[in-house]
Formats: sequence, structure tokens, C-alpha cells
Amino acid sequence: MIWSSKKEESEFIDYNGKQVLNFQLSLLLYSLVLAMIAIPIFILTVFSNISFDAILKDHDFFVDHLSLENISGIIIVALIAIFTFIGLKVTEFFLIIYAAVKTSNGEKYNYPLTIKFIK
Repeated sequence: MIWSSKKEESEFIDYNGKQVLNFQLSLLLYSLVLAMIAIPIFILTVFSNISFDAILKDHDFFVDHLSLENISGIIIVALIAIFTFIGLKVTEFFLIIYAAVKTSNGEKYNYPLTIKFIK
């Protein structure tokens, strides 16, 4: 990374390198929080109304125990998580391009919704 080798030479490079790193770390944190929320909800939706005895005794428990209500809940949770993740990635893509244009013009750019891990 250019920032790690050139941060001592230029305040501009140091500032923008920290901004990019903070932005990427923030997006990683947001993605992990999204996964930590979506995965348990998805698992609870799949396994609600299914007893553990049915899982242990019946080899086709998914076929016998999944109802339309469970499938619609699974679909809703999956769609919300997928659209949120896609929105996060599309936003990331456009913000990186916008920041690159601003930086190439010599302007300091602050990414929105960024947690300051490195100051």
C-alpha cells in the first residue's frame, strides 16, 4: 500500500490513506454486524416450529416440516440481507470513485458514515 510507505513524506497522502483505511474498516464492521443479525434470524426462521426430535429421528425433516409460513419468512430475511449488502457494496463503489476524483484534484475527502479507527 502506498500509504504505508509514503505517509511520512506527505501529509496529504497520510490523511487520505487514513481516510481510506478507516472507510474500509467501517464497511467491514458494517458487513459483519449485518451478518451477525441476518444469520441468526435466518436460522431461527428455518428451525422455528421444528422440534429437535424431528431432526434426529426423521431424515426428511425439511420436506415434512417446512411450511409456506417458514419459507416466506426465510425469503423475507434473505431478501432484506441481500439488498442491504448489495446497497452497501454499490455505495462503497461510488464513494471510492468519488473520493478518487476528489483526491486526484488535490482535495481532502471525508468518507460519510466512517468510524475513525486511525486518527
